[in-house]
Amino acid sequence: TDRLGWGGTGDNSIFGTMTAIGGGGGGGYEKDGNPGGSGGGGGRKDSAGGAGTGGQGHDGGDSEPQNSHNYHGGGGGGGANEDGADGIEPNIGGDGGDGLEYFGSYYGGGGGGGAKTTAGVGGLGGGADGKASSGAANSGTPCTGGGGGGARIAGAGGAGGKGKVIIRYVAVPPLQCYSEVTIKQEGSYSLKAVAAITASLNKTLTRTVSPT
Repeated sequence: TDRLGWGGTGDNSIFGTMTAIGGGGGGGYEKDGNPGGSGGGGGRKDSAGGAGTGGQGHDGGDSEPQNSHNYHGGGGGGGANEDGADGIEPNIGGDGGDGLEYFGSYYGGGGGGGAKTTAGVGGLGGGADGKASSGAANSGTPCTGGGGGGARIAGAGGAGGKGKVIIRYVAVPPLQCYSEVTIKQEGSYSLKAVAAITASLNKTLTRTVSPT
């Protein structure tokens, strides 16, 4: 974000009847972080982190409090799995909160807070590190929903990474053919056969399934 304002809050992602709320923008100079799916980190000097949304994300960290030196580390952005860390003395930005793991990959990590001495580290799940040098901050990793990093003083904050829709479904159980007689097993499938009263039971029964 710039020195006097806030970083932009992310757009909501909508899939059917479900809505993932965009992350809150981080605070600028003496500005609190914005609320969102996960809250933005507090900006430089006595600023609070934004609130996250229950069931979706966590709160952003507070900035380093006012003290005798001229720079104050910003708070880390909240992640999908945990709060962002607070900025600490002297001039150290808070780390972004870690995201959640799905199928071996992490998503929704918070961005690290900017600072003069040591910037915060982005959270697992595409969160970008903060900046301790001049210039624009790092952006979150695309397709992870990771937060952008915080800038030092007047630099522009990093943009959040675009999100990703993950669909999980229940696999169809193995085929079951029911009757009142003995079950025959073939691999992961089972077969039960019923013969008519007038028919011979000395027959071969075959059932083809797809996929085999």
